[in-house]
Amino acid sequence: MIRRLTDINTKYVKEEHGTAFFDSYSIYYKKFTPKPTRLKQSIRYLLRRKRRTLVFIHPFVLNMDVWKYQVDEFKNRHNILLLDLPGFGSSPLNLNTELIPREITKSVAEVIETHTTGRVVLIGNSLGGAFSLSLVEFLKSKIEGFFLLAPLTVEGANMGVFKRLGQWLSTTAATRAVANMANSILPIKLIVQFVFRFSIESSLTVLEKEGFKEYLATYYQRKESIHALISTSKHLNKWDYLDVLYPLIKVPVLIIWGENDKILPISSGKILEEKIASAKLKIIKDMAHHPQLERPVKINKFLKKFIA
Repeated sequence: MIRRLTDINTKYVKEEHGTAFFDSYSIYYKKFTPKPTRLKQSIRYLLRRKRRTLVFIHPFVLNMDVWKYQVDEFKNRHNILLLDLPGFGSSPLNLNTELIPREITKSVAEVIETHTTGRVVLIGNSLGGAFSLSLVEFLKSKIEGFFLLAPLTVEGANMGVFKRLGQWLSTTAATRAVANMANSILPIKLIVQFVFRFSIESSLTVLEKEGFKEYLATYYQRKESIHALISTSKHLNKWDYLDVLYPLIKVPVLIIWGENDKILPISSGKILEEKIASAKLKIIKDMAHHPQLERPVKINKFLKKFIA
């Protein structure tokens, strides 16, 4: 079963926890004084201090818990920085705040800059992969490599279904309608079923399916989570600026794509491999959209070899 955040906090109670404003945020952990900000929004983070820093950015819909198997594997050899993007997991979100990709990226960059020394390896899945790639704008000299699992790309964000969804949600009436529906039990169950059916490989053995469904059902009872889902969908078209950033990437990039991914097509990975000179694409059988949960042992081997 996916471990709840409370369990993770209990295990890492002696390590640094905190909250940080995003968009010109200030850390207010360890008596840091917050500076005035425009959005006054915060990002929850969890930091393990060791040596090299691995930064994990979770996919759309989920939170930092999806990296539990990687944290267990690498926590004794490397710094681990896990993030809950605004509105996801335990990071709070003002319900009047819109989640604009570049603004969040800038805030994530500030968290990384503040809490790491030396270079970092960015590890992201789906939406987290897009955020990882976009960080090259702010952290180019600090990034040692990118380890990406089915990252959201410009092409993926402009796929028919995502594009139409974003356009529809851009209207106030549509957004209000979805938010209202999401407060009832049935739509939450539908969200859970959709995520489970299309993003997780049906043959997986490591993940307890019912436990994952229960976790999602509880997670999406939070109004912040629903708002984050809606706002992120509305602004998927704003990821088109990634095309300008790809030429800036000079460090190694490993892209892993599940052969059975039903969320983003393998063709997006092939296009990304063509656009980034240092990128290498691996297509893996018996994996879908979240391979770090479906095949954690195999993914950990790939990551270990990549950072060796």
